Amino acid sequence: RLVAAQDGLLQERVDRLEAINPLKEQMRQVVALVEQQRDRARSGAEATSELSQQVQEGMDQVAEELREALRKERAERLRCEHDQQAATRKVEAQVADEHADTRRTL
Repeated sequence: RLVAAQDGLLQERVDRLEAINPLKEQMRQVVALVEQQRDRARSGAEATSELSQQVQEGMDQVAEELREALRKERAERLRCEHDQQAATRKVEAQVADEHADTRRTL
C-alpha cells in the first residue's frame, strides 16, 4: 500500500511537472514577444527621435532663410527709399533752379 501511495504521489508530481513544462515554454514565448515588442518600440522611438531632429533642423534652416530674405528685402526697401528721396531732392532742386531762372527772366 505504501509503495502504491508513493507511486501515486510520484505520478501526481510527474503530471504536474509535465503540465508546468508547456507553461514554461509559453512563458518563454511570451517573454520573447515582449522583448521583441520592446525592441520595436525602442527602434520606433529612435526613428521618431531622429525624424523629429531632422524636422527641427529643417525648420531652423527655413527660419534662417526667412530671416535672410527679410533682411535683404529691408535693405532693398531702404535703398529704394533712399533713391526715391534723392530723386525727389534732385527734382526739387531743378524746379527751384527753373523758378529762379524764370524770376530772373521776368
